[in-house]
Amino acid sequence: MITPTFKPARGLIRWILDRGGFAAIVMPNRTVYICEEYLNHYAIRRHECSHLAQWDKLGTFRFWFLIIYGFLVDGYNQSPLEIEARQAETNPSHPLLTNYNWRPT
Repeated sequence: MITPTFKPARGLIRWILDRGGFAAIVMPNRTVYICEEYLNHYAIRRHECSHLAQWDKLGTFRFWFLIIYGFLVDGYNQSPLEIEARQAETNPSHPLLTNYNWRPT
């Protein structure tokens, strides 16, 4: 079972999240930075863990390429990786979450 690192978003990362209207973000160091008020929010933790699972499945280059491409071409809400993450967000049994401990420790 993989237990991801969730850290409170502060400084520049928090500013970026606030400006973008996001609660959390997976960074290239595989750390999830999350607004403190959402640290124990299960759906958001599942959403971010699904991105880590996508990363593991696709590899670093393909994951980041598809995330950026999806945002630029399809828009955030229609990006295929975001659609899949939203499905995992609402389904604790989603296959992407099988190997991830998304619950707060």
